[in-house]
Amino acid sequence: MQVIGVMSGSSLDGLDICLVRFSAEPFTWELVKSHTHPLPPELKVLLSKAHNQTAEALINTEQLLTEHLTTGLLQFKEAVNLDIDLIGVHGHTLWH
Repeated sequence: MQVIGVMSGSSLDGLDICLVRFSAEPFTWELVKSHTHPLPPELKVLLSKAHNQTAEALINTEQLLTEHLTTGLLQFKEAVNLDIDLIGVHGHTLWH
């Protein structure tokens, strides 16, 4: 099984994307490829202030993050050029 995992967090350095290959019998895993897809400056600013945004502004920030995430995932999937069985996105960590 080939799985792409994505996360981003309060460091605001970018979307961390990786491809991991899992086998069941015996259980093994292999990190195939990883990449950090940088966040644009405007999105960094919005995410850094997200915990204080109004609901309307937060919806806008979430939409911009989703669009950036989609672009990053599509570029990564194209670069690895492999069939992907699953994509997991943990969401963005706003605050620890």
